[in-house]
Order: sequence, then C-alpha cells, then structure tokens
Amino acid sequence: MSDVDAGECSKEPIPGPTENFVATAFLHGIPARAMTIGLIIGTLNSAIILSQALLSTDGIGAAPTTLIAQVYALPILFGFLSQAVSYRRAVRIFAT
Repeated sequence: MSDVDAGECSKEPIPGPTENFVATAFLHGIPARAMTIGLIIGTLNSAIILSQALLSTDGIGAAPTTLIAQVYALPILFGFLSQAVSYRRAVRIFAT
C-alpha cells in the first residue's frame, strides 16, 4: 500500500516560464547557438554534397543548389525551435 493518500495528490499546474516563447528564444541567446550549430552542420553536409558532385561525371555544375540551401536552413530552423522548447522545459522542471 502506498504511503501517499490519493486525496493528498494535487492537480495544480506545473509553473512554467513567465515569458512568451519568442522572448525565451531571443533573451537567452538561442538564435546565436542555433546559427553556429547550423553553420557547422551545413558546412559538413555541403562538403559531402560537393565532394560527391566533383567525383561524379557531371562535375561541380551538377551540385543541387536547393539541397545545399536546405543543409544550412533546416538545422538552423529546427535547432532554434528545439533549443527554445528544451529551455522552457528545463525551466519548468527546475521550478518544481
């Protein structure tokens, strides 16, 4: 049998950050971190794409520019969102 009575458990909401999502992102340096990580990952992915294009018979002109743009844009975008959500979750956990 549990030491905690079922009536003792409260259903109060867990306190979270008092600032909105955008303020959380911009006040805590998240865009700079997301940009740095995105540039590192984008550079590595671009090197792989361009190496493959150079080794193919079509040459560097066959490198897909949209794919190169995606390897920079997507890690920055999703890194920004992921870090902001993780920061807010950590604040909520440590507030309890």
